[in-house]
Amino acid sequence: MKDLGISKTCHIAIYLVAHPSMGGTFQYTLTVLKAFAKIKENNRNGVSILCITLTKDWNDLLKKDYPQFSVTHIHRNIFHKAVGKVLKSTKFGWFVWRKINKLLPFAYKDIFKMNLDLILYPSQDDIVHEIDIPAISVIHDLMHRYEKQFPESCSIQEIERRERQYKKICKFSTIIIVDSKVGEKQVEESYGNILKAKVIPLPFIPPPYILEHNPTIDFTYVIEKYKLHSKYVFYPAQFWTHKNHHNLLKAIDLLKDKGIKVNAVFVGSKKNNYKNVIDLINILSLGEQIRIIDYVPNEDIVALYKNSIALVMPTFFGPTNIPIVEAMFLGVPVICSNVYAMQEQVGNAGLLFDPKSINGIADSIYRIWTDENLRKGLIQRGYKKVKNITIENYTKQWENIIMEALKR
Repeated sequence: MKDLGISKTCHIAIYLVAHPSMGGTFQYTLTVLKAFAKIKENNRNGVSILCITLTKDWNDLLKKDYPQFSVTHIHRNIFHKAVGKVLKSTKFGWFVWRKINKLLPFAYKDIFKMNLDLILYPSQDDIVHEIDIPAISVIHDLMHRYEKQFPESCSIQEIERRERQYKKICKFSTIIIVDSKVGEKQVEESYGNILKAKVIPLPFIPPPYILEHNPTIDFTYVIEKYKLHSKYVFYPAQFWTHKNHHNLLKAIDLLKDKGIKVNAVFVGSKKNNYKNVIDLINILSLGEQIRIIDYVPNEDIVALYKNSIALVMPTFFGPTNIPIVEAMFLGVPVICSNVYAMQEQVGNAGLLFDPKSINGIADSIYRIWTDENLRKGLIQRGYKKVKNITIENYTKQWENIIMEALKR
């Protein structure tokens, strides 16, 4: 990108609140940072990037990988929160609060001093309603509307919280980024067709550590490091109920009863539905076949993918999911749920199943586990599917989005 269509330096901020335990949202944020570093590099003095954080957790990463970015920390004190709460409860409170925030001597003062042209909110952040600056917001999913049967998305309090959050995002954002055409449709049917002009699909790509991995490494080191079976299927996912580890375990148990021993490696923090997953592993006597790893450095994630027979992803959520493109990029066959936009994301480069069907999951695993030619074919089709995924192409897409936002 030669310029952003304006004569002066363009000042852009990225609001960083994601942390590693947030899984895909954190990885998405890392990819966005990489793209914006390229934008800065392409434009040199034509663009300045400010990273806004609520805590100093991002300091080390930004200092190490993105020294070209400025950083500021904001702190909303008790007085700021109290004033905001009172104003926002009145008829025109949102409007008043947005306008007076830039005049208050705390919280957002450093943001307004920067004379920003644009703020990017990559983590579904509803703070967009408090800061009267043009904004690009990302909505990763609206599954609280479409998959209400899970504990993490079904409580009245959680649904109400998310509804408030997404309504603010939709109202106050200049542009809304989603992962797919299905995501675009869901935003429009949930919060009004009037948003059609605001919503832009931008498909997920793998995070930088996968895009830039060294393919010459002998990745078999992870077998010994984590005491793994030499043959396994891989599922990197937090232990939310909607991730559907239960049906995957039942499918592996079904195959065991048929004399087929399938090993699996799960990567995820020991929280959420973790205890119930462990209980089911014990009930089904699958302890010898299942390996669970908590924290894994990025380079080991690549190695775990590369040594696996396939990625198995029986999630109920979508519209799409980052591990799908990670696997295809790394030459790993994909087995996943046929939900929302997953069929569009996978195409003919994977096997799809109904995540409610234990037999369907088991059949897909069996086919991959026993048919080397099938695996080879899926790998080649996966490479073809993601052949145009590069950080350069992704950066160009963001450049176009930024220019569109600056026009509005």
